[in-house]
Amino acid sequence: MKIADVFRMAKDHMLASKFRTFLTVLGIIMGVMAMTSIMSVSEGFGVAIREAMETYFNVRIIFVTSIGATGTMKCPLYVNDVNNIAGNMTGDVEEVFPGLFGVTTVVGYEESVLLVGSVHSKGKKVWPSLYVPLEGEIPEDYEHDVVTVGYEVAKELAKALYGSDDPRVLVGKTLRLNITIAVPGEILSKPEILLTFYPWTVRVKAVIQKTGVNLAGFDMDAAIITSFEDMKKHLRPPSYDELSEKVMWAYVGSPYNARLSGSQFKLWLKTQGLDKEYQQKWEDYVPVVYDKLCSIIVVYAKSVNIVDALCERLEEYFKATGNRDPRIIALKAYARAIDSVFAIFRSLLIVLGVIAVIVASLGVFNTMTTSVRERVREIGIMKAIGATSGTILKLFWTEAILMGLIGSALGVLVGWGVAYLIAATGLLKGVVAFGAVFQVSAEPIMTEAIALSSFLTALVATAVCGYIPARWAAKYDPIVALRYE
Repeated sequence: MKIADVFRMAKDHMLASKFRTFLTVLGIIMGVMAMTSIMSVSEGFGVAIREAMETYFNVRIIFVTSIGATGTMKCPLYVNDVNNIAGNMTGDVEEVFPGLFGVTTVVGYEESVLLVGSVHSKGKKVWPSLYVPLEGEIPEDYEHDVVTVGYEVAKELAKALYGSDDPRVLVGKTLRLNITIAVPGEILSKPEILLTFYPWTVRVKAVIQKTGVNLAGFDMDAAIITSFEDMKKHLRPPSYDELSEKVMWAYVGSPYNARLSGSQFKLWLKTQGLDKEYQQKWEDYVPVVYDKLCSIIVVYAKSVNIVDALCERLEEYFKATGNRDPRIIALKAYARAIDSVFAIFRSLLIVLGVIAVIVASLGVFNTMTTSVRERVREIGIMKAIGATSGTILKLFWTEAILMGLIGSALGVLVGWGVAYLIAATGLLKGVVAFGAVFQVSAEPIMTEAIALSSFLTALVATAVCGYIPARWAAKYDPIVALRYE
């Protein structure tokens, strides 16, 4: 029997049992629709999360920090390192700049506040989500004595200083920062001495929106951000001649049982015979070492694909320059963590889709089994007039495959439509919290791979489920078939 005749007879029988055929094809459509919509929605959600990661976590960023896991200084970092990285890794690095961390209190608010020195122009480019003003404007690099205040600390300061629950009232106001530093052992051999400077008066130029950003272990919502150069200047240990001018209080003794003014501390150094030591060691340490120190180096790779290789190059660089081993933190690790979790979730969804297709294919098995039982005498007559077992197999199997083809094709189209209908209702919007809190709004993505995999999965499943009853039909003995009632 010709192939055309096989297809014609299969089609005629499908039309003769319209309602049964309709229900079977509808089952296939529903199964394929479920698989297609699930895969396109999960693909769209995955892309949306990756884009959000690019925006909020910027997976091209690498932090090199001198602060170890315990919060202590692990190894020194220098501004020269910034220049060397920028010069030696030009092909891989788009931006590189230093940062500095410190602690301050604000006059009128006695809680300690994180003070961050950064390069505003590069920070805005590398981490745009961190520099979104709730009110005001982010300072330019050339502006001095101006700060940006994080959302959480701005709320506390607004309440403490102005009795307001609105952090935006701080914009345009002045803050007086009390900064206390320890005299480094490199300057004075005596036990640690604390110096509190006269308040540094700054103007709040902007309050930033709540970000949830944790910058290498530091909460930026609870920080005051100033320029790197201003921060270096105001945390700089004073020279012997500057003590009277800059130091408001010096705490000496054990444990700091004496509080001296700057002038008194200067006299105390002289009476202790430490004045010359202070002057000499200050000159050897502060201009030569301290002025070149930084707490963190932010490296912005040109592509996310080279982040891992760039981390290795940075490790090699620091080992080659004094065998230093700073912490190197790549934000790409956060993206990998989310991708891994989402990959598991997506796999579970795909399994559910495949199960839906298999269940729909069982409908084909049921339909074809019923059809074979109803047409036993017809099979006997066909065999009696010369039809071979192969012809009978082709006839029944073709019927199953035709239902699979129609159902799979329509299921892909309907599934795509359903996915967009779900998107239009806003059901694909969600909140993701992972270091930062951000909204994710996903659009389904239908790719050729999704359409083809859904179509082929359903077609193979229906072909397998249709082959078994067709095989049973082909094995009927014609004499037994003709006697079948």
